Amino acid sequence: MYQLRIYEVNPEKRVAFHERFQNHAMRIMKKYGFNIVALWESVTASKLEFIYILNWPDMETMERQWKVFLADQEWIDIKKKMDFDIGEPVLKATGRVLESVEYSPVSTISVP
Repeated sequence: MYQLRIYEVNPEKRVAFHERFQNHAMRIMKKYGFNIVALWESVTASKLEFIYILNWPDMETMERQWKVFLADQEWIDIKKKMDFDIGEPVLKATGRVLESVEYSPVSTISVP
């Protein structure tokens, strides 16, 4: 099962966002079994988006692991510090569960 995550990022806080995600979020996510498949950035005239895909064994695991990640005290403290220092860089976050159609090439790929 795949999950699509899209964060609209304040362009003025782009560097700080990437530093936080790379140095902290990914490390803490790994602790809770998040399997990040790929990461992208999309820049248009009107917005900066950070996009990534996660691979989960099932919906229950995804929901449980997001809860424990968001309740992780280290993650809470990191977000609070950034919010105090420069403000939250993420303007909007959305997530969607992606279900492969039977003819999708990805439906036959096994992701660790």
